[in-house]
Amino acid sequence: MPREPSLAAVYAKWKKEFKAAAKADKGMEALRQIKSLHLDCAPDDLLVGTELILAAIMAYCKIDGIDCKPFIEQQAYRPADSVALFYCVTFDLSNGHFGRVLTDKSISHVDFADLFDHPWNEYKTAGFNHVYISRLDRNPIDDLELETLYERFTTDLYFDNSEEDLAVSVYLTEQADTAKATAVEH
Repeated sequence: MPREPSLAAVYAKWKKEFKAAAKADKGMEALRQIKSLHLDCAPDDLLVGTELILAAIMAYCKIDGIDCKPFIEQQAYRPADSVALFYCVTFDLSNGHFGRVLTDKSISHVDFADLFDHPWNEYKTAGFNHVYISRLDRNPIDDLELETLYERFTTDLYFDNSEEDLAVSVYLTEQADTAKATAVEH
């Protein structure tokens, strides 16, 4: 019986395939997302940030005893290639650094509270400024879905922080398929 690949091997395989796909289309898919969200970064910056976000999520899943191998394997370079997934969650890591992950409708495996305080040593920053949550099917986010996203985001952040510590908001952007979530320390 063949041995199951380690988490490190799954991540290494994903990283190799992700970089190859980005190189094959000369970063055009990353550029499409950058333009869609009006991000101030280069395609390579989004790709590096994506690797960092995914590595951080892997670490927190391991700490929490959650198997994240399937989650890693679902992280396609082209979001359209991820038919089973629902959202693209893009993190603003400050100073022109962004990273994104693809998730299911419940945004499984993403712990906003852990990522809010996570150190990004490469950038000499910590946490995130904003999170863009975009539907992969590009359908508009309605009021009920926006409320669900607000509850998911706030419940996660307030698990590790109090309402006196953080001001949290989730609202629609000018793109009807994207919500922007923010958390600011008081």
